[in-house]
Amino acid sequence: MADEQETPLAATLAAILRSEGVSITHVTRHSGLAHNVVAYILSGQTRRPKHRTLALIAGAVATDDYTRERDPEKMRVIERQLAFGAGYADPDAREARSWLELCLYYVLASREGARAWGEVVAALRELPPERVRALPGLVDR
Repeated sequence: MADEQETPLAATLAAILRSEGVSITHVTRHSGLAHNVVAYILSGQTRRPKHRTLALIAGAVATDDYTRERDPEKMRVIERQLAFGAGYADPDAREARSWLELCLYYVLASREGARAWGEVVAALRELPPERVRALPGLVDR
């Protein structure tokens, strides 16, 4: 495509592959993803792949080609870098325990969501505390 450009995710993935000495073939072999999925990310054609795709790429990069052992800590670090490159919130936030933390994770994954959340917070300051505490119960209905 003529309008392809290097995106933050493409730059992040390219840097990770370079630093780890890993090829696209290695990633596709150990992730189960098609070659073009990884190539589209590297070219900038895919800017925000699914979290699952990023997790598969991270797992593949963290896998030793010979022993097929996966380094969980390396995988977690790489997945976090890829998520930030794609403009997502911290992937560790998926482990959030409270209703509010989980909502924040999904809302703040985009700039538009972050702006909207700012407006919600401003509006909530105007409400009495008991009404704010009642909000989660309204969502469950």
